[in-house]
Amino acid sequence: FEMFQRLGAAEAANIPAWLLLDEVRVAHLAISFGLLVVFGIRLIYLSRREESRSEKLFAYLAAGGLLGIWVLSLLLTYWIYHPSPDEFVTAADVLSRYILGIPGSALAAWAIVLEQRTFRRLDMPDTGRDLLRAALALFLYGVFGQTFTKASFLFPANVINSELFALLFGIPIQLFRAAMATLIAIFIVRALRAFEIERQRNLDRANEARLAAQEAALVVQENSRRETEKLNQELQTAVHDLSLLFDLSRTLATTLNRDLLLERAAEQICDSLPYVQSVLVMLRPEPDLPLRCHTCAGMDQLPECDTPICAEGKVLVGHILQIGQPAVYFADQLLGLADCPADSGLGAVSLPPEASDLGFPLGEMNSISGGLVLDINPEMTQVGQRDLSLLGAIASQLTLALENATRYGESQARETLRGELLHQVVSAQERERQRIARELHDGTGQALTALGLGFAAASENVQHNPELAAAQLTELKTMSTQALQELRDMIRDLRPSLLDDLGLVPAVQSQLQSCAARTSVAI
Repeated sequence: FEMFQRLGAAEAANIPAWLLLDEVRVAHLAISFGLLVVFGIRLIYLSRREESRSEKLFAYLAAGGLLGIWVLSLLLTYWIYHPSPDEFVTAADVLSRYILGIPGSALAAWAIVLEQRTFRRLDMPDTGRDLLRAALALFLYGVFGQTFTKASFLFPANVINSELFALLFGIPIQLFRAAMATLIAIFIVRALRAFEIERQRNLDRANEARLAAQEAALVVQENSRRETEKLNQELQTAVHDLSLLFDLSRTLATTLNRDLLLERAAEQICDSLPYVQSVLVMLRPEPDLPLRCHTCAGMDQLPECDTPICAEGKVLVGHILQIGQPAVYFADQLLGLADCPADSGLGAVSLPPEASDLGFPLGEMNSISGGLVLDINPEMTQVGQRDLSLLGAIASQLTLALENATRYGESQARETLRGELLHQVVSAQERERQRIARELHDGTGQALTALGLGFAAASENVQHNPELAAAQLTELKTMSTQALQELRDMIRDLRPSLLDDLGLVPAVQSQLQSCAARTSVAI
């Protein structure tokens, strides 16, 4: 900036005069030193590998704080010393170097020292030494070089200044600063070789990674081909299983008749699974009743209770209902599928040599329950996990269909019972209405008729025989009181007030007490 000022003063450069003012130079100097503070703080965070969202904000706040202190110092200087404009600009230059330049340079130099340790850990000692030399040059430039400012009335610039430096070392301070800046540039540029070395290392690692990736890609491609073939086979199997489950669910959804849906389901299972020779469904109508053969498929007819097939089925279903899991019946023995040896390589369960029947539970012990008995082909010595899952899903669908059919039957029975109860309620209402009509006709109706005739006779005797008319009216009054009491008794019998106020038991007690009072019978 001072070089351009000298060029402008010599009219050797076409630069606007206002841009070369000392005030602009000092402001530029203060901003430069403030950015040096920002650089130092952010580099310290970088060297520590600390990721913080506030590090940039903290750096700018620190630089802004120092700039604020610098501005406050300028105001105090002007208020205390009242300097001339040239002296004030010089004081601003001095204060910017003291308050901003020296701390910023020291902070940046320390940050570079911390950064060079990182390169030493990365086994790059030459780069670390170059950074250390650059930090030393920056320290001399910023701390030692900025101490010798222009001569000013401020202390210590009135003693330690550029004139003293020229007297001591025989060169201007600007030359020293330029020399330090040149060293900083040289050592920083040399340190930049680290990026070239790192780039070459990254390139070598990338080539190695590319070769390894190609080999891995070939392995993955081969594995993918095998997995694809395996997945295709599993997909075909899954499609077959899902088709079977879908067809079975559609069959079960066509009717709510339990006997019919079990018959259709047994036939479909026997036709769709090649390793199943026959299907037998055994149910317990009530929790306390014994199991009985309910539906079969793959047999000529439903086995009788005393046949070996039915006896084996009852034993197997009774066992699976107790243990709550599928079981195998072989050689007059029972074995849960969980206890059968498993082939981990094939993912299958090995069946005993003489195994004949597989059983799956339908329902629970405390409800209408039973079991699904499958006669397995003797040539099949292993059952895969897929087949077991499929058979379990079939048993679950049958259980759900049985529950729905049972609930439907119960709802039908409830509707029938509800109709009978409604008929009884209506009949009771009709009988009650007839009783009320009879009582009104025989009791209250006759009393009102008698009252009408009596009032007619009394009206005729009022003029001719007043005494007889008075006697008739007295008798009619007694009769009306009795009729009114009978009407009240009938109303109370229909709905006693005690029933609403105190409940059923006090109302019954009141009726008993009234009856005992009328009849003198202890009840």
